[in-house]
Order: sequence, then structure tokens, then C-alpha cells
Amino acid sequence: MKPNQLDCCIVRDLLPAYIEELIEPETARQVAAHLDECAGCRQLERDLRTHIPAEPVPQKSLRFLKKIRRTRLLAAALALLVTALFVWWLYDLQFHYANTDAGRLAAAQDFVWEDLLLSDSETAESRRIPRGTPVDVVAYQQRNNLLFLSFTAGEPQSIRGSICLIRGLNDKYRLLGVSYADGGAAPGLMTSSRYFTADGMLYAFSGSLGSDAGALRLSYSCQTPDGTRISGQGHIPLSGPYFLYVWSEKELASLLDIAQYQPNSLQIDESVLLDSGGAVLSAAADDDYAVSLEDAIDLTYLLMLAAGLFGLFLTVGLLKNP
Repeated sequence: MKPNQLDCCIVRDLLPAYIEELIEPETARQVAAHLDECAGCRQLERDLRTHIPAEPVPQKSLRFLKKIRRTRLLAAALALLVTALFVWWLYDLQFHYANTDAGRLAAAQDFVWEDLLLSDSETAESRRIPRGTPVDVVAYQQRNNLLFLSFTAGEPQSIRGSICLIRGLNDKYRLLGVSYADGGAAPGLMTSSRYFTADGMLYAFSGSLGSDAGALRLSYSCQTPDGTRISGQGHIPLSGPYFLYVWSEKELASLLDIAQYQPNSLQIDESVLLDSGGAVLSAAADDDYAVSLEDAIDLTYLLMLAAGLFGLFLTVGLLKNP
């Protein structure tokens, strides 16, 4: 026997698999070489090929396999749909305030009733505002994808503040930042806030005049293009009785007649609210929100990410090898 040459008994055992092409290529070459030299095994191969017709797969089995495939495709589509609906539901939990009278009021009420804390000067403890306390949105302004609200709460309207919200993909808003004070019902400056956003710095001022006219006196400092630090004071006419103004740094610099300044250097040191006669109603220091809250990540976003990944893996698993 030549090296690597198969004998007849081994070839006859391998013939069924050889005919079905189920053996390794090297083994198949050795079987073919043996058949070239052995008439008996060659005759047996011809007989096997003649008497072992290809047996078709039963139609019942084919229908069963097709049913499994359709079921997997349907399950994958359903999993993808349920995941998308769940992620959208979580998203809507975050961005669920519409820019309507009812939506703006709901945003103010939710904050006042659920999140607002006031300090008790006698006990030094924080207290919440009872649910059902009157809340009113007295002014609002939209800037690109941001919505600013000015609100009052309590009887009399002793709690005053402003809320900043950001718009989502569903054209609704979520809370970004809040500035508020418990300052009594007398006319005065509610909030003087500075927001750092992706589009640049925004300055928000809100308050009540107690009349139809007044002015906002701002003490400012900024840096000129040559590096010199300058300071000054300017007056901006207001109309009331309630007001809410949101200005970009460029707009505010123009209102204050600042000719040249270094971008992102304008600092409002003091805000003073004046009545129509020039008398001081109230004063406030600038409140900084030195955070780009548009990029904030909270638990809801993590849940959305986890749900999306789970749905993706489930869908891929159902589609794999259907």
C-alpha cells in the first residue's frame, strides 16, 4: 500500500459521506485516488449514487422553518418598536412642558410645589411650599431653544423667581435652572441672573415695578480688547408692571453703550431697580449659573441609554441565524 493510501474497507465506509461531499478535501482526494485504481470500490460508488437519490426536505418541515423565521422577524420588529416607545416615553418625562399657558404654568407649579425650599429665619430649617399654593406666570420670553419664565407664588405674592427651560426634540421643554427669593409683595427686582449656554452668555432680569414704567440701573465691568479693565454704569428703560428681559452679551453691551469689550468678559456687579421717578425700589447682585446645563446627564438619560442598548441587543439576537 502506498503512503497515505486508503484500503477498501475504509473507502467503503467513507463512500456515503464522500458522495454527499461531507468529508475533508484531503480525505476526498485520497478516496478519489483509490477509486481510480480500485474497480470494486468504483462500482460500489456508482451503485450508491444510483440507488441513493437526493431526498427532498418534507414540506411540513419547510413550513415549520419558515414559520420560525417569520416569528423571529416579527419578534425583532416588536422588540424594536417597544424599545423605541419606551425610550420616547422616558424622553417625554424629561421634556414634557409645552410652550403654552397651561404648559408654562405647570412648569412653575411643579417647581414651586415639589422642589422649592424656603429657609425659616427663626428655626434655620427649610420648609416646602404646600401643594395648591397659588402660582402665577407673570411673564415669559423665548430665546432660540431656551424658554424663560417669571413667576410669583404665595398669598400675597411674596415668592418671586425665574425659570429657564430648554426645548427637546418633541418641541417641549425641561427645567434647566431657577433663581428665586422670598422678598415680600412690594415692587422690586425678582432675579438678576447670568446663564452660560452653548450659544454664549445670557443675562436675565425679572421683577415688578408697581407701575407701568421704570428703569434698570446696572453697574458693570468688562475687559477691552487691549486687556484694560473698565467699569461703568448704565440705565435701561423698563415697562411693567411685571417685566422679564433676556439679553445676550452683545445686546446688553449695546444697551449700556459699551463701545468695545472682550467677548465673555462683561460682568454685572449690581442691578438696581428704579421707579419712574428715579427712586430705588430694590437692588440685587448678579446670580451666576456657571454651568452649561444643556449637557447635564441625569438618571433618566442613563435609563434611556440602557433601554436603547437592551432593545438593540435583543433585536440583533432575534435576527441572528433566523
